[in-house]
Amino acid sequence: MQPHGRIRERRLPRGRCSTSGRPGRRASGGDERLDLAVVARSDLSVRILRGDPSVGFDGVLVVTPGNDARRVASGDVNGDGIPDLLVVGHDNTLNVRLGLGSDRFGPVASYPLRNHANYLVSADLNHDGFADVVVAHDGSGQPVFVTAFLGSGTGDLHRSWELGTPYNTSMGICAGDFDGDGNEDVAVAVSDNRAAALVFEGSGDGTFRAPIVVPTVSPDPAVSDGTVAVAAGDLDRDGRDDLVLSCFDNTNQLVIHRGTASGLAGPVQVPLPSPVSVGVGDVNGDGKLDLVACNVGHGTLSVLYGRGDGTFDDPVSLPTGPSPSAVVVADLDGDGQADAAVIDLSDDAIRVYTDLANGSVSVDPKPPGLTIALTSSNPVHDEADLRFTLPVAGSVRLEFFDVAGRRVPGGVQMTLPAGPHGATWNARVLPPGLYIARIEEGARAETLRLVRER
Repeated sequence: MQPHGRIRERRLPRGRCSTSGRPGRRASGGDERLDLAVVARSDLSVRILRGDPSVGFDGVLVVTPGNDARRVASGDVNGDGIPDLLVVGHDNTLNVRLGLGSDRFGPVASYPLRNHANYLVSADLNHDGFADVVVAHDGSGQPVFVTAFLGSGTGDLHRSWELGTPYNTSMGICAGDFDGDGNEDVAVAVSDNRAAALVFEGSGDGTFRAPIVVPTVSPDPAVSDGTVAVAAGDLDRDGRDDLVLSCFDNTNQLVIHRGTASGLAGPVQVPLPSPVSVGVGDVNGDGKLDLVACNVGHGTLSVLYGRGDGTFDDPVSLPTGPSPSAVVVADLDGDGQADAAVIDLSDDAIRVYTDLANGSVSVDPKPPGLTIALTSSNPVHDEADLRFTLPVAGSVRLEFFDVAGRRVPGGVQMTLPAGPHGATWNARVLPPGLYIARIEEGARAETLRLVRER
């Protein structure tokens, strides 16, 4: 069978990309085409890929965020009809640059946070027409804090609410009306054996009630589900949003909790190869929400076609780049059906998949010849012995990343002849978890999944 899908690709040189989780309208405010905004980890700039009807994108706008950027979102915080740029950074700040139109932004306004900022989402929390911002921040041994900021006609943000939780390590954030009261709620995924996520029900004034703890499904109470991402959507069309958690490594599954009149139901568990990100959208135009997850190290997308009652057909597996690490689902070509934009950790490419209703896509074959393998045990304890083969002589970069795309110690750059070579990765200083080894030579790149154990 000939594949029916279409793919468009954009590479960000030397970038380590992080999606906002929600595409933004064009920065110029001059059209209705959806753009994509990502953080390039090489220089911590924000790259805005301008929307194009062909989904080829008509150029890249590079914007300096003003902080140690981690993730980006967009929202009209001053109500002038032009999206503004919202960036959180590892330097404990939320930075805002107001959109001025014509690809221009105002100066940076910085708002302090208690801890390293990891995730943010934009939503109208108090029904005043201005976009508001909720940030999850934690790190350096500190627990997860969640802070809400309200937009205003001047563009200034005002902190309306903050809560410190007893839980560790935020892994994602999304907004939705889970209880059906017309107010925006917020869900924060956490990597904790005591909880898979926290749901904060909005009061409609920019504050939230005490969090609802979404329990883990792992049979071992001492082990987390490996929750790494979260998404929301009304999967059963009952007027309440439902919660979708992407769980990686420990359990490798999607966990779905439907919103009901009496609270979140569930869980419904859907095994997948290695899901690290999930998006919600109607990819086949039948009026029912579907799920798209990307499987890092497995080189696939999993598409689950929704039946409109909170259940799904069996997952369809589609090929993508070798290490897809994040997915955003939205109608990028204006045909009324959602598409998937996928960031790949191994080659810094953004691939956009359309026609997902057909259950197949075409991808370019990866360049042959470069290989990397583990010759010692996996899981890794203190050190990992790697062996790689170069098709030609040249400069080689070997790097290591955690599952969030952050570079970790152990990387080297060498000039080597063609043929087989070896290297040892010292993992003694790293906590347990999943890591990715990436080797790059010229235009070629390969990745390898490594599991660190004590």
